[in-house]
Amino acid sequence: MKFYHVPAKKIDHTYNGADFKKFNKEFSSEEFEKIKLRYGLRDSRFMLYVGTMQPRKNIPALIEILKVYRDKYPGENMKLVIVGNRKARNFDKEIDKTIKKYALQQNVIFPGWVEDADLPVIYKLARCFVFASLYEGFGIPIIEAMVTGLPVVSSNKSCMPEVGGDAAIYADPANYADFAEKIHKVIADENIRGDLIQKGIARAKFFTWQKTAEKTLEIYKNLK
Repeated sequence: MKFYHVPAKKIDHTYNGADFKKFNKEFSSEEFEKIKLRYGLRDSRFMLYVGTMQPRKNIPALIEILKVYRDKYPGENMKLVIVGNRKARNFDKEIDKTIKKYALQQNVIFPGWVEDADLPVIYKLARCFVFASLYEGFGIPIIEAMVTGLPVVSSNKSCMPEVGGDAAIYADPANYADFAEKIHKVIADENIRGDLIQKGIARAKFFTWQKTAEKTLEIYKNLK
């Protein structure tokens, strides 16, 4: 509406979804161990980001947040796992620069591109899903995390609050201290953690590819 000057009455939308069969699957302890070894995730104390590494994803802010977290809670030895293709053309050079600035090379882990079948296990291994993005079209990883039972702490920008509803905790991605504190509450407080897990699983059910297909078909049928 803003950029193309299209009236609201001519606009409809469909939401994205998540593959529930894939992300809600149960895995054996042997499968967990195999994935840990494959991607160098022996330490289970990590927060997780999944996605591309474009500047709008604001990954350097996640590294700043990790630094604040580790300074305030040094005994937890928290790490940040960034899943995505580091060799992609759109890799944000500020990511490496920020890691080196705080000497966090051993605490920010890049598993690289993760096979689809392995991704649900990595979600399940994490302690918290973190999303500091400045702009999204939807933010599919938020829903993927919720399906797997992983609590979400997300940026309060763009469409993230619309997608996550009351099933996520939100923070200003420019306020590193507040973001880090909210992550800690989600990880350390079992009541908050349990509540978010339950709400997340329920929230994710609103976003299925079946519903996406049905709504898209309905829009086509109603075109005049």
